[in-house]
Amino acid sequence: MPIDPALASGNNFVYKAKTAPANRRVFQDCAQNGLSCTRLSKYLVSGVISYPSKVPYDYESRKGYIDLPFPEDEYHERIRKIREMMKEHDLSGLAVYSYPSGVERTGHLTYLSGFLNLYGGDAVMLLPIDGEPTLIYDGCLHQEPMHSYVWTTWIKDVYPSTRDNLPINIHSWIKDKNLENRRVGLVGEQMIPYDIWQHVRSSVPNLNWVKMSQNFNDIQKIKSEREMQLMRKVCNMTNDGMRAGVEAVKPGISESEIAGKINEEIATKGAHGLNFTSLVVSGPRAGLKHAPPTPRRVQDGDLIYIDIGAKYYGYGADMSRVVVVGNPSKEQEELLGYVSDAYYKILEAIKPGVPVTEIRDLARELEKKTGVYEKYRGKGAFMSFSVSHGLSTGFLEWSLDDNRTTISPNLSPLAFEPMIVILGLGTIVIESMIAITQKGAEVLTPLKLDYM
Repeated sequence: MPIDPALASGNNFVYKAKTAPANRRVFQDCAQNGLSCTRLSKYLVSGVISYPSKVPYDYESRKGYIDLPFPEDEYHERIRKIREMMKEHDLSGLAVYSYPSGVERTGHLTYLSGFLNLYGGDAVMLLPIDGEPTLIYDGCLHQEPMHSYVWTTWIKDVYPSTRDNLPINIHSWIKDKNLENRRVGLVGEQMIPYDIWQHVRSSVPNLNWVKMSQNFNDIQKIKSEREMQLMRKVCNMTNDGMRAGVEAVKPGISESEIAGKINEEIATKGAHGLNFTSLVVSGPRAGLKHAPPTPRRVQDGDLIYIDIGAKYYGYGADMSRVVVVGNPSKEQEELLGYVSDAYYKILEAIKPGVPVTEIRDLARELEKKTGVYEKYRGKGAFMSFSVSHGLSTGFLEWSLDDNRTTISPNLSPLAFEPMIVILGLGTIVIESMIAITQKGAEVLTPLKLDYM
């Protein structure tokens, strides 16, 4: 992938090897570490000007360490479907961008490449309509790709890069594939930093960029049998973590100690990490809903909100339960009853072919019957019985509020979470991961509590 020297100029894009400070460091590093000029020229040609790594990361060096959740043909099938989409929209290429500031910002890249972009850098997968894909990323710890998850992708053509060189490398790929005057799709366009986007766009003024995130998501949200098997495993890990947390609840234990029990169980069951920080919120703060655990010790009468998710090969789950310490008050019991009733009635209604509008209408009807907004008017009450989001490598792949989606088998498992949240009182929610089957909704995180 040759670099256009004319582009590599200016304050941040200096290419002349004898004068640019970044390139002088490359020559010095190569000399100090005994790297040949031939190897150095490889880095310069590929655009990875500041990556003369001490540990080799070429495909032959990393193929023995490659760790994927699926056989490679699973990814090739996804590429095939994406290319069908590209042909339908007359696209000659596709750029899939990610940034590791949350699951929703990395999921589409992981779905297509397997790559786990975890270490604070931009990454882009470049897919031509024909030929092999390319992965460029700048999230390398101490300039060592092998220490930074380069072995989590099946893609052979991988180019680590400095952030400054990222737009140069993207342009070089576009030029190498003769796409300067063609249509190229863009996935993750809302995440691209302004400076990178401006440089890439100005370097290829005649290229027609086409937003394709929604179209990409329509493919991503339909799960293969292999993905569903993996999601069942992630949900089992999450369910076990929730059981450990619920069983740990007793007067005097701290929120942080409960979270520790949860995290230990999830790790013990083989998860690679957490889909998000485990939330354990009790007492007056429980009405904030999303808040990290603290050293606060739980007391009799507390409503404790627990929201957790395991993560495995970039696939994540999301599950919530509420625990009452001691016997529930009449008010707590009433609110728990409203949510439990809605949970089961809506689960029963979720079936293939049912319009999401019908599910929402049922949710609004059940909400109205509770009288919660009238009773708690002016007291910081929020209620919704249709809150939901489909998960796998993404955090919001579909929902019951998405009129574009028809409920059908093999959609991403849905985190379904009817809730009532009242400031100062607490969060009352049952959130379960559910799979859509031919028969209806199958609960994948089935832990039941007394009020369910």
